[in-house]
Amino acid sequence: MTPDEKAHADAAGILREDDPRTPAEQQALDAIAKYRWVPVHARDWNTAIVRLISIAGLLRDKHHEAKMDRAAVVMAEATARDRRLDAQHISALDSLVEQAARRLDAGDAPGAVAVWLREQRAALMEAADRAKHAHLKSDAGASR
Repeated sequence: MTPDEKAHADAAGILREDDPRTPAEQQALDAIAKYRWVPVHARDWNTAIVRLISIAGLLRDKHHEAKMDRAAVVMAEATARDRRLDAQHISALDSLVEQAARRLDAGDAPGAVAVWLREQRAALMEAADRAKHAHLKSDAGASR
């Protein structure tokens, strides 16, 4: 057998052109046939074929899709948690403003109320930062 004949026989064994097509093979062939002119204009014929099959939705990386789905869930949970923390922080700040207003109404010195309000706000900011950092650490551990 000549090298060309061997190559032809090897290719025929791989291609099995006379065998019935599986549904996935037929879908891929249909996708390529639909845009048969595209690979002719491509710099890389192989990439063009793969892209045509991918555009038809026939190439799926289930592991990557699952990873992306998990990432979306983690991000949605983190966003919801951050919004809850922000709402709690806003509510606490609103409460401080109300308390400061009452103190001023009661006749406390504005300077003393301002100092108190700044101290309370700083304590709230520290607590909020600690809560967010604690969740960031837990998220980092969960994503491994």
